[in-house]
Amino acid sequence: MAIVTRVRSAFNLNRQDALAGMRIATIGLLPLFIGSLASQPVLGLMGYLGGLYACMADVGGAYQARALSMGLATIFLAVVGFLATLAGGVIWLAVPLMFLCAFLGSMMSVYGNIGSKVSFVVICAFLIILSMPASLVVAGERFGVLMIGGAWAMLLSLWLWPLRPYRPVRVAVANYYRTLSTFIERVCSSTSYNHETFSVAVSEVDGERSRVVTAQENARAVFVQVRSAQHGADPIDQHLLQVILNADSLFDIMLALVSSIRNTAEHPYMARMPAFLRQIGSELATVLAECVLAIERGIGEVDLSKLDTLKGKLDAYDTDLSRAIPASEEDYQARVSTRYLLRRLKAMIGTMHLIVDAVQQLNSEEREEPTGISFRPAANVDLQAAIETFSDNLTLRSVVFRHALRVGIATALAVAIYMVLQLPHGFWIPLTVLIILKPDFGATLQRAFERMGGTVLGGIVGGVLAAIIHSLLLQYILVWLLGCVAFAYRQRNYTVFAFFLTPFVVLLVDLSHPGDWQVSLLRVFNTVIGGVLALVAGFVVWPRWTREQLPEQLAKSIAANRRFFTGVLAAYLGQQYEIETLRTLSREARLENANAAATFQRVLSEPKAMQRNVKHLYALLSYNLQLYDSITILAAHLSTLKRHHTLSGLEQFAEQAENVLQRLEEIVCSGYHPISTEQFEESVQEVEASLQHLRETRLAELSAGLIETPNREAMTKFSPVNIELERLAHEVVSMAHIQD
Repeated sequence: MAIVTRVRSAFNLNRQDALAGMRIATIGLLPLFIGSLASQPVLGLMGYLGGLYACMADVGGAYQARALSMGLATIFLAVVGFLATLAGGVIWLAVPLMFLCAFLGSMMSVYGNIGSKVSFVVICAFLIILSMPASLVVAGERFGVLMIGGAWAMLLSLWLWPLRPYRPVRVAVANYYRTLSTFIERVCSSTSYNHETFSVAVSEVDGERSRVVTAQENARAVFVQVRSAQHGADPIDQHLLQVILNADSLFDIMLALVSSIRNTAEHPYMARMPAFLRQIGSELATVLAECVLAIERGIGEVDLSKLDTLKGKLDAYDTDLSRAIPASEEDYQARVSTRYLLRRLKAMIGTMHLIVDAVQQLNSEEREEPTGISFRPAANVDLQAAIETFSDNLTLRSVVFRHALRVGIATALAVAIYMVLQLPHGFWIPLTVLIILKPDFGATLQRAFERMGGTVLGGIVGGVLAAIIHSLLLQYILVWLLGCVAFAYRQRNYTVFAFFLTPFVVLLVDLSHPGDWQVSLLRVFNTVIGGVLALVAGFVVWPRWTREQLPEQLAKSIAANRRFFTGVLAAYLGQQYEIETLRTLSREARLENANAAATFQRVLSEPKAMQRNVKHLYALLSYNLQLYDSITILAAHLSTLKRHHTLSGLEQFAEQAENVLQRLEEIVCSGYHPISTEQFEESVQEVEASLQHLRETRLAELSAGLIETPNREAMTKFSPVNIELERLAHEVVSMAHIQD
């Protein structure tokens, strides 16, 4: 079952990825077809490379950023194409130029995503065209065709800009809601009520949670990009922001719900809840899917009638629980826990109403008319600052500089090898090196397995297709179909991308050399050589181990959790707080925790000799993630509070917990050793004593028939504190004594 789930996840594809694959395949196919008709297959290939690499330089998001990255890529592709054509026939010139191009291109990553993407495709084009030397006249022709290919790609990618300027942010927000839909359905459908199976269920949704965090950050980033390019205020901006904020609220409620389920896992009163949760999850996922379409397309209705019916069932369930649970001390705590869970479910349904209202207001407001292209950079380019940024990284202390040297040396060596040995299609060796090499060895190793594994399997398929298909029309159709599938998976699953890309390339070569199935063997052979060379370079040339980065990232995640904890506890202590401030703290903590988890996964892919203290690192990471979940529950409960109640010892508890976490941040990078938690544990005992006194007082009131008293709301307020206190204290103490 796990294998089936993993395979389904690997081949999962959304509408936007599919459309992107079709667009890239179509952009590339037309120049090839025109070149074939004009008996100029090489120029057709240049047009294809210009269009393909301009598309691959597309950073996504706002149209302004996309136009900038694709425009820069088009210009530099033409320039390096011209130079590579002239230098390709002279090995003593080709090898140094390859090093220079790869080194300078890799250094461009200091300028962010645009610099990284543009430089990557420029290096790819240079090393490919380097294998096709020609005269000055041909170099000029290639320059022009590469420019035309890039312009063609920009036209097909950006034509909606003047018609629907908000399209990028709608797509990003819709993808955020799409990941939320999957997350909610996974949480509710995989939950069962005992601690062992629940822990398994939680591990199954961790991957979905990280995808939601990524989509959330992307939606916010694209919104800021689009908003910064607009002139003046626009009501659409407010509606889009509200749609994003409502999604944030739903995500926070879901995270609190996961921990609430854990708290009620063994209560016999919740026997009907798993089936009920699955029903709620299914209905919520359906409504969110309708919201995705409404956000993405700007039209469509969302049906909330089933959710309203579910809310009625929740109310009835709540009433039944109140009657079923006795008023003993132990069962009173069960009542509080289970009713809190039901309250979270009701909050989810209420938030869904807010989401649908916000989406409908957005769609009623936005009836976009053509506005023309507005290209306003977010800030003036500071040339002096850009030069200083580059020069500051010209040192071996810079990770970017070391990686640029590594890429330059490895690709130049690969070019020298295939030129000296005169290997057919030898450019696949340096191309593989460039694709596989990453700044840290763990990521390099992972990409090597993905690239080589996908290429070997795809090479078998490509060889068979090239051997049995001789119809030119059928070859073009297959090239287009394989291109659509391959490029659709380019950013989703690299192994699948490499698998479909190989037969795509084999048939592409077969268009000019029919029946040449042996090219699939050459591609596999050259890819394996390039993969081995990349691994050697990653291991030998100034290797960067992820294990060395993990302590710093863990310290950042602990610090982010501490700030979130401080903000939430301040609210419980009666201090003024802003909901948006807590949301920001939560989002920052969630992002740092996701980064720490991703970094740890890369550590596991490194050689065993580099995985020292990996068990301690995993324990610290796990406790820190659980700490975030506990804080999230407390934050989610704040919205239900009506007035301030004091709890003896809570202020000291907050202060001591913050001190322990702050001390832990300081020592995590220098080596683990126990931290004194005596004062913290004393503060925990004081809070527990206060809560015990509050419970006893409330039970006495219930026995006397006193229902509406100040202690009733106080008990409601501090029940989540009581529920999470032992767990939160355990997490903090365990982190402090990680080597005990």
